[in-house]
Amino acid sequence: MKKAIGCLLALLFVGLSTPAFAVDLQATVTRVIDGDTFDVLLADTGIKERVRIIGIDTPEIPRNGKKGEPFGREAEAKGHELLDGQRITLRLDKANVDDGHRDRYNRLLAHVILADGRFFTEVMISEGLGHAITNFDYDPDLKTRFLAVEQTAREAKIGIWSP
Repeated sequence: MKKAIGCLLALLFVGLSTPAFAVDLQATVTRVIDGDTFDVLLADTGIKERVRIIGIDTPEIPRNGKKGEPFGREAEAKGHELLDGQRITLRLDKANVDDGHRDRYNRLLAHVILADGRFFTEVMISEGLGHAITNFDYDPDLKTRFLAVEQTAREAKIGIWSP
């Protein structure tokens, strides 16, 4: 079923050269896994998906006998605060169309827009609960935006940037 959704999404992108975002999906968050991964129920199809947020890496939480990283629990808690039970928009980035919008763990790759219009990634980075990922392909304007937010958090020594 997930492969079929990936194929459908790929077809939606065929022939589109702009904008960088071509598909928005409405979803309700059903479970927060950590600061950058969660489960949703897609509104139009009722299909459950595990989502990996594009553009951010948050500290790991203790799991499978591993210790975890500083601010991992704080990132997870902020994820719960912002996402638990919320209706959100998953914005698929055209850069991931060739991979069917999936990572190597078969998670759906998406930008997350909160009900108030903010990018989840931007909120987390601004509070020092993650850093901008730039080594993967996604909208260059968002990369620049996320890096600027990270620089501000670094300079303010917030969260993971604190001494």
